[in-house]
Amino acid sequence: LADASNEDRYTCNGTVDADISPNDTLQDMVGSMAGHLSDSGGLWTIRAGAYRTPTLTFTDSEVVGSLQIMARQSRQDSYNGVRGTYIAAINQYAEADFPVVKNDTYKANDGGIRLWKDIALNFTDSAAMAQRLAKIDLEVGRQQLTVVGDFNLKAMQCQVGDVIYLTRDRMGW
Repeated sequence: LADASNEDRYTCNGTVDADISPNDTLQDMVGSMAGHLSDSGGLWTIRAGAYRTPTLTFTDSEVVGSLQIMARQSRQDSYNGVRGTYIAAINQYAEADFPVVKNDTYKANDGGIRLWKDIALNFTDSAAMAQRLAKIDLEVGRQQLTVVGDFNLKAMQCQVGDVIYLTRDRMGW
């Protein structure tokens, strides 16, 4: 941290309210760790957003059909700044605003207009952690390339959430 102290990067801190749906509670928990929640064949998995080394490499020889590449979100879903609230441990766990995260280069790319995304980090209790999560959210929101394709049986080794390398000579990847 800026003051040379340390804190864990991916923690889930809070209480569960019985009035909130389990799905909303799980989404809030996942948001506290920049993570992903998946249900694969009835098995639920939560993975924190920490870097994971790719487990497999797929090349042109494993592609059995075309690859569909989706490049950009719609303008209405684009943003270049993130602001929101967290549950401040330093303030007796009252809701508080965290320092905003914004990117002026992204703003310039968006015609000079500041586009905000508002988030509520209900299981985050540190302003620094909230700001870090907002930065991750902003960068993920700007990395808008999605690839969908059919692969040979080698892909059966993958699970939802795995990180892979994709080498595609035709695309220069």
